[in-house]
Amino acid sequence: MGRGLRLRSRRGAYAAAMIVGALLTTGLAACGGDDDSSGDDGSSAEEIRLAVIPAFGSLPIHVADVQGFFEDAGLDVQTTETQDVPGAVAALGKQFDIALAAPPIMLAANAQGANLQGISGMQVVDQQHLNSVLVSKEPVNSFADLEEKSVGVIALSGGSIQSTQYLIQSEGGDPDKVNFSAVPLPTMADQVEAGRIDAAVSAVPFFTGLEGLALGDQDVSAAAVEAVTDGAQTSTQTAMMATTKDWAAENPEAGEKFRKALADSIAWIEDNPAEAQTLASEWTGLDLAVVEASPEPAYSATIDAETLEPLIQIGQEVGGLPPSVPPASEQVAPGADQEP
Repeated sequence: MGRGLRLRSRRGAYAAAMIVGALLTTGLAACGGDDDSSGDDGSSAEEIRLAVIPAFGSLPIHVADVQGFFEDAGLDVQTTETQDVPGAVAALGKQFDIALAAPPIMLAANAQGANLQGISGMQVVDQQHLNSVLVSKEPVNSFADLEEKSVGVIALSGGSIQSTQYLIQSEGGDPDKVNFSAVPLPTMADQVEAGRIDAAVSAVPFFTGLEGLALGDQDVSAAAVEAVTDGAQTSTQTAMMATTKDWAAENPEAGEKFRKALADSIAWIEDNPAEAQTLASEWTGLDLAVVEASPEPAYSATIDAETLEPLIQIGQEVGGLPPSVPPASEQVAPGADQEP
């Protein structure tokens, strides 16, 4: 028998908000950046062209900018906000030096010969720090019970659908018997409530304060990693920072400074939770009450091959990644697994 999916009911006011999904596509909008390109010691700061989606999972970037951690590290970070994460990743080595990525995006790009590497971590999920959960009208006791049902996901490729497919498969179901469809995050709960779809894999903050719906208390991505590793790994990264292999090799000191700035930013967030929520509201455009009611994110400035290995296995077992994916050890920049 497969591991049961624990659910609980949540009540409250549903707050509509801007789309923060990593696979939604809109145009790029330039923002941020500091005209002063000198470090504290008067030396020239190293410039980094950065692309990032303003979301819960990328808050350390905003904090590092606002609190001056990039400048303190000797970096001049020119930030471009985007909702088109795959497009930004495709522009690495051209328009951008570093870009926010979901690991499956980088893994799929490298399977096609993109030659990218993780330069740092970003958002970590586990069962204490939820990011993606199953929303349905009635409690679902097993992912295998999703057979013959319609399930909304943020996109028909990437980590959300791959994790769900793997959990269905691992609990004795057939993912091919599930009708997956791409559904915008802000409308998922409404479509479940209206009966247009039976369930949806929602994400922060769109499962906050739902009324009358069953809400999974497991993070789907973390649960899939736990299943594929037989419990050896209980957390995973759903957001990371990627660069080209050439940039990582040519700019090792800049990469180290970038991770140091992120580590300082993460420490600040942990030490200043109320102020961090205010900055998260500013960064995402969400009402402060929605931010305060949402699960607290967890972050990491580092990333290692061990994090990517189960994601490769999950993607390949459900047909989301081809056999040509390079080994995980080749997809992490030297030093990216070291605490700054």
